[in-house]
Amino acid sequence: MDSTSIQWSFSQKLGFRFAFCFVLLFIFSLPFPNTFLPNVGGYLQPFFEGLIKWFGDNILQIKQIYTFQLISDSTGMYIHTLLLLHIAVVIAIVWSVLDSKRNHLILAYWFQVFISYYLAFQLFKYGFNKVFKLQFYLPEPNILYSNVGSLSRDILYWSVMGASYSYTVFAGILELIPAFLLLFRRTRLLGALIAFGVLVNVVMINVSFDISVKILSSFLLLLSILIILPDFSNLCRFFLQNQPILTKPYAINYTTKKQFLVYSIGKSLVICLLLLDVLLPYFKANNFNDDLAARPFLHGAYEVKVFAVNHDTIPALLTEQYRWKRIFVHREGYFIAENMQEEMQDFPLQVNTYSKQMTLKEKSGQQLVFEYNYSSTDSILKLKGILQNDTIHIEAQQINLQQLPLLQKQTNWTIDDYFR
Repeated sequence: MDSTSIQWSFSQKLGFRFAFCFVLLFIFSLPFPNTFLPNVGGYLQPFFEGLIKWFGDNILQIKQIYTFQLISDSTGMYIHTLLLLHIAVVIAIVWSVLDSKRNHLILAYWFQVFISYYLAFQLFKYGFNKVFKLQFYLPEPNILYSNVGSLSRDILYWSVMGASYSYTVFAGILELIPAFLLLFRRTRLLGALIAFGVLVNVVMINVSFDISVKILSSFLLLLSILIILPDFSNLCRFFLQNQPILTKPYAINYTTKKQFLVYSIGKSLVICLLLLDVLLPYFKANNFNDDLAARPFLHGAYEVKVFAVNHDTIPALLTEQYRWKRIFVHREGYFIAENMQEEMQDFPLQVNTYSKQMTLKEKSGQQLVFEYNYSSTDSILKLKGILQNDTIHIEAQQINLQQLPLLQKQTNWTIDDYFR
């Protein structure tokens, strides 16, 4: 289709220029660490965070302490989005005043290609994170023994998803399918439509379960809408009005073999770079199923069988506030103690396997040092140390977490299976 045969209205030009400016500003100002692709937002982060702090303090006059850093769903992220919207409006108006007659069909085409590849890249990241179980990993031992009512909604959702390998992989595949479709012109619209459905669900999950990726997921949903928009009138005609498609969106056609060869090589390189950036960390870690990945030494849950204070054994009674009921070792380097009232306290943990010592750091900065002995034959963990000026001796039996109902793998196809 000839670019001179299509004329945009003023509102179309203004709308495109606003969307163009806002989307590019958001993408290139948001810090998003990659494997080797440039993190442009990381370089611009100090400038934008300084601007956010100034705008929040002087224009919005926020009095209370707030997070101005560009962290997911922080106050700073909301201020940043508001700032970018205003900047995009100003640029779009000035652009339209200075250049009121020109159409931007070629620019719009490459803009759609760019946001399609960016959206595909993000869907690849989140999709493979689910397929390889890095996003929704198995619930940690302390979570498995927490009361449901005591969990926040985001941790509860994360834990339920992590407990099901098959559904987590399925959810990842649902994100990977549109990601691949978005990379090719003939399937781009279908990919955007599937991505729209997937991302509507993601945004609703993030809002409903208070998961802190609301702004980013909403932005990705916006990108899927922008990709669909040039075909929206044709979709309405075909599906709602039962009428034939009148025109197709503008597209660049490569008429010579040389042009097509350069295009094909360039496109193949870009796709390979995107996939390499996403997949390389999994190959480096040799981790393609985090459920089976090795956990840190002593990781797990332990039922306290013996809790002795100054050589006096404390009985396992609910009235004993000093005694521990269970202890947990978290994969991210935390020691968690649960008392008889099922209240948990966590400590940053360091384990010295040479001297066989555990070092726990309290919030006050004081360190608790325990000598430990772990028997792999009977899975008994023994601790000896000083707690609140008392000599403590603990013997704890490691719990087989795979026997918990939540982590059972079988599927009951009939109601009769529940009663066997």
